[in-house]
Amino acid sequence: MSWRGARAPRRWAWVAVLPLALISACSAQASSEPRATLTAGVSSPTPSSTPSAGPATPRATAPLLGTTSSKSLSGPSVAVALADTASVDSADLVYEMTTEGGGSRLLAVFQSQHPESVAAVGPTRAGDRETLKVLSPVVVFRGGAHRSVLLLQKSGLKTVNALSESGPFSPADGGLAVSIPQVVSGFATGVAAAQPVLSYAPVGEPMTAKGSSKVRTLSIAVPGGSTQVWRWNATTSTWRRTSGPAATATSVVVQVVPFDSQVISKGSSAILIPRVIGTGRYTLVSGGSGVSGTWYKKSAERVTNYAASDKSPVRLQPGRARILLVPPGTSIRTAAS
Repeated sequence: MSWRGARAPRRWAWVAVLPLALISACSAQASSEPRATLTAGVSSPTPSSTPSAGPATPRATAPLLGTTSSKSLSGPSVAVALADTASVDSADLVYEMTTEGGGSRLLAVFQSQHPESVAAVGPTRAGDRETLKVLSPVVVFRGGAHRSVLLLQKSGLKTVNALSESGPFSPADGGLAVSIPQVVSGFATGVAAAQPVLSYAPVGEPMTAKGSSKVRTLSIAVPGGSTQVWRWNATTSTWRRTSGPAATATSVVVQVVPFDSQVISKGSSAILIPRVIGTGRYTLVSGGSGVSGTWYKKSAERVTNYAASDKSPVRLQPGRARILLVPPGTSIRTAAS
């Protein structure tokens, strides 16, 4: 059974169909803009006649944040499958996916920071390959349906299964914790350096997007689930979830995607699998602004593009991002207060 329009009557039907002209424009843009064009922007220093005290310290760009640092940030990323109650504010990027019953699960991606303990490690699902392939991370998980594990292992990604590896794992409340430094040192050999998957405005500048407006509150109600509310905190320059599991981020992207319902074994209940390849609608907030538009992704190996009203890419304010993958029928509202 599948939530996919005409093929599946149960799929919520309001997901906008992308106009033919925009599909053509987006396809042309996606084919002409390789992944490397999405590198985070870093503003150039303003010329000055004042003599310099010495050579400036080189600044490296965190590929998954768009921010700069004096330390090297050229290493691989590590993606960890987690329960929805996990606190992962140290992750560069978090995918939060709706699950059956209105719950959620997380894929937390670490690159600029390597926390010693991240818990609780959860199982993989069939859609993880499509979501993570573009990042080329080391993927950490704790078992899962046999078919889901095989799909991930055959994807070409480096995997670390807690059911077959013991080194980087330790007991934690509610399950197992994983040490990101141990994963990097023990399993990341030969893994490519992380590359940007989102577009960012220059460091120190706000989000740029045609049609954006001031937003201070974001409310999201998934069918069958409770309403979660995010509020902008100007003091910390972050969005904070004030109802639902605690979380903070510089940018929050609510991406409406189709979901498949799959029975993984005889007699078991169906689980929901988000499908991130295709096109649909999104609403995002970044800094103190928000915008809605159309997303598109051509394949698992390509980045997801978020197009503004003039079809140009949205450039987020540099910082941590959380991408919520929600089903059609989800109520998404923003307010300026």
